[in-house]
Amino acid sequence: MTTLTKMFGKSQTQLYRWGRDPDCCEDVERNPLDRTNAILERLCELGRDDIAQAAVSILAKTIDCELVCIRPAYPDKTSIEAECLEDYPPLIRLHQAILSNEDPETVRHLWQCAKQELDETWEMYLRKKCTRA
Repeated sequence: MTTLTKMFGKSQTQLYRWGRDPDCCEDVERNPLDRTNAILERLCELGRDDIAQAAVSILAKTIDCELVCIRPAYPDKTSIEAECLEDYPPLIRLHQAILSNEDPETVRHLWQCAKQELDETWEMYLRKKCTRA
């Protein structure tokens, strides 16, 4: 508690307010995590998932973790060949960024885009494989 009071410059009473459940306590206040989450939700509402994901990715790296999106891959092409061809542009952009020594966050974003395309191809492959069996 001493560390948190020093870190935030707030009293213990304020820190306890942040931790209380608003459904069963009267003396509560939104804590920094709740406020951060509200900002991320608003960014998503505005269609800026990319900024929200970048912010969470930065936080995850602080504790040696990596953000992994849990949305399933939905192939947007009608054939496995078309899905395979769609893998190349994001992969080329990723390689160009790496070879140009671009900012790590930019490279990370491009890497995730390339992985998403590969996931779509994998999903299409599995669908085709299951229908042939």
